[in-house]
Amino acid sequence: MTRMTTLLLIALAWPLTACGGASMPHHVRTTIPAQADADGRLLARTARLDLEVDDEDDFGQALDDLEALAKRLKGHVVSRSQDRMVFKVPAATLDEALKAVQGMGEITESWVGAVDVTAEHTDLGVRIANLEKLQGRLRQLVDQATDVKTILEVEKELGRVTTELERLQAQLRLLSGRVALAEVTVALEEEVSPGPIGWVGYGLYHGVKWLFVWD
Repeated sequence: MTRMTTLLLIALAWPLTACGGASMPHHVRTTIPAQADADGRLLARTARLDLEVDDEDDFGQALDDLEALAKRLKGHVVSRSQDRMVFKVPAATLDEALKAVQGMGEITESWVGAVDVTAEHTDLGVRIANLEKLQGRLRQLVDQATDVKTILEVEKELGRVTTELERLQAQLRLLSGRVALAEVTVALEEEVSPGPIGWVGYGLYHGVKWLFVWD
């Protein structure tokens, strides 16, 4: 077995997945910092609210107010329709955003939740670090190779590793973004004044509508 073949086998045998109990390497970077809570957990926070306004004609102004709120808190609008808006704000300002929405009218339904993504974030970081090391070793082998066959074999593996590395880096950026920016969904509804019998149907409507609105 030649020295070049030995080096190639060593490089290709480098672990591609995180080892149990490993911590995220310090050199792994993402475009959006993922800030942990007081317990060191990384939480992806989301909120959903039903906002009641006086009249359907006021929906446009309410949506404009929500968009202005998102911008004021250094966030952005994800989507907007005639009676619904999804926007994101820095996670640290989520409570402020919810309080502001509550001040725009009556909140008939609300839900706030969080998903702990600490383990997933750490695993991605370690896998990325291992792939970066393998990528570096393969590049060294390309520089050291003296025959065309070896160069082609190493470059093929290098291309595969680079593709996988870019895929994982994209996943990490997306996950970090979910932690850094909380997502708020606000659905608008017109205020109704049902008669005595109508209150029964109105109550049933509010009891079951969330089974169909929030996918």
